[in-house]
Amino acid sequence: MQVIENLKVKEKVYKEKLENGLTVMIIPKPGMKKKYMIWGTHYGSLENEFVVPGEEEKTVVPNGVAHFLEHKMFEQENGTNSLDVLTALGVEANAYTTNDHTAYLYECTDHFYEALDEFMDYVQHPYFTDENVEKEKGIIGQEIMRCSDDGEPAQTAGKPMLDVLSGQGLCNVAAVVTRYFGGTLLGTGGLVRAYSKAVQEGLSHSIIVEKHLADEWIITTDYNGIGKIQYLLAQEGLMPTNTKYTDIVIVTVPVPVDQAIQLKAKIIEGTNGRAKIQANRQLYYGIVGKETILFDS
Repeated sequence: MQVIENLKVKEKVYKEKLENGLTVMIIPKPGMKKKYMIWGTHYGSLENEFVVPGEEEKTVVPNGVAHFLEHKMFEQENGTNSLDVLTALGVEANAYTTNDHTAYLYECTDHFYEALDEFMDYVQHPYFTDENVEKEKGIIGQEIMRCSDDGEPAQTAGKPMLDVLSGQGLCNVAAVVTRYFGGTLLGTGGLVRAYSKAVQEGLSHSIIVEKHLADEWIITTDYNGIGKIQYLLAQEGLMPTNTKYTDIVIVTVPVPVDQAIQLKAKIIEGTNGRAKIQANRQLYYGIVGKETILFDS
């Protein structure tokens, strides 16, 4: 077990990775009655494209699935809701979803281990049926799109604007239209047309970028191999973000997760094993013209 000590705050963290891969960290708080528990997983709202371990094909799920799963985990096969069970024990429980992780947590002064039994059960044994999944599908819709008329007559501003965006198949986008009243009453139909046209005009002057989940590769090769690597990358439609020439050549390039296995094999074969490939980090990227754009999320 690893022990991490902070001398300034006089606290220790006991850290252990279990055989099942779960990392456990415990911070003792002598003299404190309240106990706190949090369980996190590296799955957030941005993870809608991924490769399942052991598979080669990319799996794509709808936006909002992480938040949907967060809500569904509390429902149990016996008809109870784990939040209600924990509340009955005097335990304050909650959950949240961010861009890159989902977490379940609770805090209490008494009944900690009873709560832990319930907690461990529902986070490890999800209960899904066609019926209860269908009942909660509205959550995904809320996660995907929201709109507001912001004082205009109902359904005359936000909804028409949202219809334009969804009609273009766009996501991760926001549109704000400001209307200055000039003395002319547009009426309901006029407002709908005005707000719709404003968004259409905005899109016509915008560059739409398709984001792809990728591993950022750092490829190291000699000068004999760089030509083959550049050819293979071009064949896959991939553009390096940086190429450094010294006594060797170092190429940095984002590679979609669903192309990684096959491309790696091609590069190794094409360079007779001389090229070295290191996966640096995971990110999203898009291509605009001849330029590769990187996104933090």
